[in-house]
Amino acid sequence: MVLGYLVLILALLVVWALGFRLGGYELFAPTSAMPLAMLLGVILAAIGTTSWNSVALGPSTIAIIFLGTLSFVIGCVFCSEVMLGRGRVFRGYLLERATPDFGSKSDNAKYWILLVLVIVIAALHMREIMKLGGSSDWTQFTEVAKRVRYSTSSVFSSQGISLEDGFPIYDRILSKVRAGIGVVSAAAIPYELVVRRRSMRQVLPVILTFLVAAAMSLVSGGRGGVVNLALIMFLSLSLSWQWRDGAKSSSWRTACWCLFGGVGLAVLFYGMGFVVSRIPSGGVVEYLTFYLGAGVPSLEKVLDAPLADNGLIGFNTFHDQYYILAKLGLMKNVPAYGSQFFDLGGHASNVFTFAYRYYIDFGMPGVVVLSGVSGMCFTLLYRLATKNMHRPAIFFCYCTIGVLLFDIMRDEKLFAAVLTANTVVTLALAAMISLWMYDPRTSITKRMISATSWVKETA
Repeated sequence: MVLGYLVLILALLVVWALGFRLGGYELFAPTSAMPLAMLLGVILAAIGTTSWNSVALGPSTIAIIFLGTLSFVIGCVFCSEVMLGRGRVFRGYLLERATPDFGSKSDNAKYWILLVLVIVIAALHMREIMKLGGSSDWTQFTEVAKRVRYSTSSVFSSQGISLEDGFPIYDRILSKVRAGIGVVSAAAIPYELVVRRRSMRQVLPVILTFLVAAAMSLVSGGRGGVVNLALIMFLSLSLSWQWRDGAKSSSWRTACWCLFGGVGLAVLFYGMGFVVSRIPSGGVVEYLTFYLGAGVPSLEKVLDAPLADNGLIGFNTFHDQYYILAKLGLMKNVPAYGSQFFDLGGHASNVFTFAYRYYIDFGMPGVVVLSGVSGMCFTLLYRLATKNMHRPAIFFCYCTIGVLLFDIMRDEKLFAAVLTANTVVTLALAAMISLWMYDPRTSITKRMISATSWVKETA
């Protein structure tokens, strides 16, 4: 049973080595990050054969995952070498800058404003939780929050749970603002420390902002939100090291940190399950290998029983885009996306790796073409970010998108995660916050100094 996993591991190892080399030894460039994530997923699925996984991989599943991963890497290389190699696309944004101009310096006063704002948003959200829970005893807030989460949430797809049903519209809007502040603070901490070489004391307010945003994600029942913020911070740190020290040097350092940080993050994720009442049914190894490795054997199972065709072209791949059109009134009767659960030998799963949606809608040609398109898009965004370290808004937005590649062993990410209304709103808010933070024309400190000088002159 393990033979199929070993074959796929060796094949993906070759693809990763190829992508790592062609990507300029940049560990978290899409050419390397995507096959590395898939390789991790297959390894964890293989480890799972000792506990929860009783599924043997067939030739079709191996071919789908291998060709999809290889096509993704080819798309990345095509984007880097052909589309961007001579600056044909976004030429002004892709020029090499040995010494970036950091003329727009962050303003500490703005960091403190963001901290106050996120605290106010958190306080208002906590008040709404207590109102919905029908309690005024703040000592029972944790239990009330758990109860409200289960009574107001609605399972709508394999993407997860909507945690805002039942909350007033102003609170939903503020939660989007809080998400934007959270991703900016997560990416800004290493960016300020490494790229701008600011001290820990100067970055203290943004650290506190990050902690408040992460705590509110956990209060809302979102372990994924906390992990996502931690991954954004780690990606920002690794890319900042890469800018400062070069690809080869920073990649080895990042790989070492991955080993220690990955273990710590895994244990944290496991422990948070108890906090949000999602108590794991097995040990930490069984639980984590299933959570991250279930997509591969699930793909094998679902190929024998695919979802029924509902008549819409590419429905599984482009569901979120169909949903946006329906919200705009341009389409009617768009069915909800849902995926079946399949027993893998002890645990049931409904995640099927990035390739499933492409394959079920368009067959093997869809896996090859759409995986290549996905690689091109992620690489374009990555190159825009790494060549524009002096433009924090672009860099922070890519960190928010780039971490999605770490989860590609569970689901497709370009159409199902990046090109969605929720992500677009979060990125727009993060960009606006970043532009405000680093635009010298909005410097609060300068205005305060100017106002003080004016008062002294008129006194």
